[in-house]
Amino acid sequence: MSLRDWLRQRAPFLTGTVLPVGGIVLIVLGFWLPFGFRTTGLIEEWGINARLAQGWQMLFVDVGSPMGAHAIRPLTFLPFAAAYALDPGSFLGYNLLHMLILIGKGSFAFALVRRLLPRHEVLAFTIAVLFIIYPGSTGVFPFRAINVHAMVMFYVASVYLLMLYWDAPRWWRLLLLWGALLMSLLIYESVFPAVALTPFLLVFRARGLTRRVITLSLLWWLMPLIAGLRIVLILLTTPSTALHQTQHAMQFDGLLSAIPGMLLHSFWGAWNEALSGLRSAGTLLIPAAVSAAVVL
Repeated sequence: MSLRDWLRQRAPFLTGTVLPVGGIVLIVLGFWLPFGFRTTGLIEEWGINARLAQGWQMLFVDVGSPMGAHAIRPLTFLPFAAAYALDPGSFLGYNLLHMLILIGKGSFAFALVRRLLPRHEVLAFTIAVLFIIYPGSTGVFPFRAINVHAMVMFYVASVYLLMLYWDAPRWWRLLLLWGALLMSLLIYESVFPAVALTPFLLVFRARGLTRRVITLSLLWWLMPLIAGLRIVLILLTTPSTALHQTQHAMQFDGLLSAIPGMLLHSFWGAWNEALSGLRSAGTLLIPAAVSAAVVL
């Protein structure tokens, strides 16, 4: 078989998967070009690294762990521990893992949108690029949020696997779906509302509420049910953890009053901040140029 025949046979895979994911990799690499791998931690990362250096077990946090106050999110320190393990003597591991997670976020977002809208590859790629940097503020890049990025990546991966299972049910796809979803839920509990609403995508795919939609929705909700019951059990049986979470929670009326400001910042303020930084720092035009070149 000649090289031309081989390329012709694999053209759909190369143009539909390899090229877009390669573009996402180049864009994420572009974000690191102005500073390289010299970025270090800000606040929490230093304290976490110090505890890891002392031998604290932070891969899975339970009520009996030194960080037991965070037991409702037992895997929240896992990304930090993984980054530290890659290079305990510097923040190189944080840079590399953060980069890989952003690439994962973009790749799974592209795959999900392309599966939902199979004839709109350019739209899927554009959404994936924007999803990497959403909401466009400088808060995307500090390592203190690496666990939040990991939570989002695993969630988007689980939604993609849900759509994949819908199109072609396989038992191993269901297991992968549950695994990615559970990882997301155990890293950070703020994903629960999005998880609860995700089955509406199945209604969209089925063009209505069918028995199959209900069955797969119940299978999807099994993991948040397990994770949610675990949280309730911890809060009811561990007063110190419940007190810690209560002290750091907003009152319901305060949350309601904060929602307009949060939405305004997400859809306008943060992007305006990002564009202002783009105008004042010419080097940041490199990722945008790479993105435009790949899309076009």
